[in-house]
Amino acid sequence: MKFMEELSLFKEKICVYPFGRSFVPVLNHIEMMNRAIEITALVSPKGWGLVGNTYDNGRLHVASDFKNIPSDIDILLIPGFEQFPFFEDKAVERILEVVSQFKRVISYHKFSKKNEELLRMTLHNNFCLYETFPDTTGFKIEPTYASERILPINTPILAIAEMLDGTDAFEVGLALRAEFTNMGYKVVQIGSRPYCDVVGGNQIPNFMRYTTLSEVEKVFQFNRYVKYLSEKEDPDLIILNVPDAIQSYDEKHTVGFGILPYLIFKAVRVDFLIVCSIFYQDSPEIFEIINQACTYKFDTSVGLFHMSGLRFDIEKMERSKILYGEYLDSDTVDKYIEKSKEKYKIPIMNLKNNANISAACELVIESLSK
Repeated sequence: MKFMEELSLFKEKICVYPFGRSFVPVLNHIEMMNRAIEITALVSPKGWGLVGNTYDNGRLHVASDFKNIPSDIDILLIPGFEQFPFFEDKAVERILEVVSQFKRVISYHKFSKKNEELLRMTLHNNFCLYETFPDTTGFKIEPTYASERILPINTPILAIAEMLDGTDAFEVGLALRAEFTNMGYKVVQIGSRPYCDVVGGNQIPNFMRYTTLSEVEKVFQFNRYVKYLSEKEDPDLIILNVPDAIQSYDEKHTVGFGILPYLIFKAVRVDFLIVCSIFYQDSPEIFEIINQACTYKFDTSVGLFHMSGLRFDIEKMERSKILYGEYLDSDTVDKYIEKSKEKYKIPIMNLKNNANISAACELVIESLSK
């Protein structure tokens, strides 16, 4: 039973704020929504380009404020969002203005210490921060020692890693899980987003980020965690969304140095690896370099690349510590891949195009059957 299922015996209604692009995959796979909850309102800042959009066949409309949302909403859900300068302070101001409309606030965002204390002082026990959520899988951390070994996991593992955040890895994981499920396979997903439980998955356990465990202990514990899920759920496949970028972009944009992915790949043996990339035009050699890096660092080669539409503005990035980019539409990515796919030694697809999901699943099945 997931944490969200334990909130209430009755289906609870949720408003998502600030609703951004990173939460869109949840709405695109709303059929997998946790049965204990129902999303009934979406509120997004005007500058994020989503106000007026509709989701779930027109049922959900994105609003710019809280004025016209339904009055019977139980929970304000705060997804993780980018740390734009000053935005967090403004978001907290808006939350405190409307918080009396909700029974409680659940946050998947890691607030600054100042804002977290402000929210706790105002909301008291009605404020829930995801890093304090109880683990509901039943897994218990046990002492391990450096002399111990990595335990084998009998379930095949499909890992989905990303070159950088924003390259669709979470959405790709949900789409593949849905397709494998429709094909009759039992799938357990360990998601890179903390709100993966909203769509019936398991989040990367908090001990990988928010504990005093050493790096060696994290490797052992994550290995035990995945083995525990494998034996408890007895799935045909585990889809593992690897959190954080697999490497730094450059010296200015370090994005976690690829440390957490390294620990995860040391904890489990991956049977098939999909890497989600930014949009590289006419650069097949870069994908060869990425494959070699994965082979040597993670002990697994890339079986498939997903090329996202994320393209960077190099000139702006050279003048700043911020990653500046734009998103090309899916049709543009499809046309480029179709024109250039013969240049690539490793299969490359646009997995945001649903027409390619079945082909990707067949590729995984073929590889696992060898």
